[in-house]
Amino acid sequence: MCPMMQGLSAAANGGNWGFLPGEFLRGAGVGMIVVLLVLLVILVVRRQGRARGVLVVGETGDLYITANAIREFVGRVIEEFSQAELYGVSLRQTGAGYTLKLALTVAPGTDLAPFVEQVRRRILQQAADKAGMDKPVRVNVVIRGFTAVGDGAAKAAPTLQRNAMTGFPQISGSTDDL
Repeated sequence: MCPMMQGLSAAANGGNWGFLPGEFLRGAGVGMIVVLLVLLVILVVRRQGRARGVLVVGETGDLYITANAIREFVGRVIEEFSQAELYGVSLRQTGAGYTLKLALTVAPGTDLAPFVEQVRRRILQQAADKAGMDKPVRVNVVIRGFTAVGDGAAKAAPTLQRNAMTGFPQISGSTDDL
């Protein structure tokens, strides 16, 4: 019998194809499965706390507000403050309530503690008035930087944000100069 037929016959009978030991192939296969399972667990844990929206339960029906609508709502509230610009918003469900994380850039010289407290109060007030939010909402504010706000310079440059559904970066802002 020719060498090629011997190799095929050995492979059909569970052989090692003549160049790799069978134990190595089994170990490599198990190793690949373990790596894929670890990656799957990491993806599931990473996406677990991220909320896609807020459910407001009412007597005659429920109201579901998507994360994108919340992002636009927060953007309009932040526009009321001339010394700040919104960089990003993330929504997470935590127990019985929600955590809203805002990333802002503020004008240099802004007193941060009173400003952040004003932003928190205004967002919570608007959420209760306009959406009827009855669940506890925690507003965390992250100051990403100090830039000249309001002169149009910061708004002209596109900013990098993450897509709520995919988690991939997306460019938002003015793209007139591109």
